[in-house]
Amino acid sequence: MNPEEQENAQKPVAYDPEGRPLYYHPPIPAPAPSSAPSSDQVAAPAKSVSHITSKPEKLEGQNFNPQIRAQYANEPDLMHTTRPLEPAPFQASPELMERHRASKERYPYLNISEAEFVILDIKRHPIGMLTPIAITGALLVAIFAFASFYPSMYDLSADGIMPPPVAMFGIALLFSALVVLGGAVALWVYLQNQFFMTNESVIQEVQESL
Repeated sequence: MNPEEQENAQKPVAYDPEGRPLYYHPPIPAPAPSSAPSSDQVAAPAKSVSHITSKPEKLEGQNFNPQIRAQYANEPDLMHTTRPLEPAPFQASPELMERHRASKERYPYLNISEAEFVILDIKRHPIGMLTPIAITGALLVAIFAFASFYPSMYDLSADGIMPPPVAMFGIALLFSALVVLGGAVALWVYLQNQFFMTNESVIQEVQESL
């Protein structure tokens, strides 16, 4: 097809009632330029630099197991501190040793190391003593109330069925002594629980029974 025929073929030959042009052959639209880059132009996704994924898995003389030495594995060239082959013994100041001796004299039952001294001695709060004291008092009131009403019950009972009031009063005194002893033991166990804080560690003494 010569250029003239090609130009005529691209012109409309007639128009429909609505004014739209009619062609011999509909014009072939030119392909629109694609905005998406081709496969060879697509840039590779950027890799996030992570000290976990980029750490080496094996190095001579090093252990890079993240469950054992994760920090050293991520920083193989970083030296945190040095240690001499023959470290010098620790030299405590005279003031420190004086506080250590004072702590040993005041708390001989504590196992503290050299130059260690007690900073805080926290004892149990006195409000916790109310429970054993209240229970002991309630039991004593119940025992003595029963002992005071026992003679009247003895007079109303048949002879020989109940022990005499003197014997019952002795039994009441025995039970009262046991209740007082039990309350004293409970208070002693409660007060034996202590908490100590030293310049090196914390010590907690827990006692639940004799």
